[in-house]
Amino acid sequence: MVAEVGEFRRFRNPDQLMAYAGLVPREYSSGSSRKQGGITKCGNAHLRRVLGEAAWRY
Repeated sequence: MVAEVGEFRRFRNPDQLMAYAGLVPREYSSGSSRKQGGITKCGNAHLRRVLGEAAWRY
């Protein structure tokens, strides 16, 4: 993770780190209607894979 992210201090909060990795929910919104789907997968694919592997190992 450190090799992919580099400096963790550049992210103000965990939400920014997860957005960088592409681990945020997809959103469909129109007017007052709002639905969330699966993860977006538009970010650092290698970091996303490493985090997934770490979660499985844990």
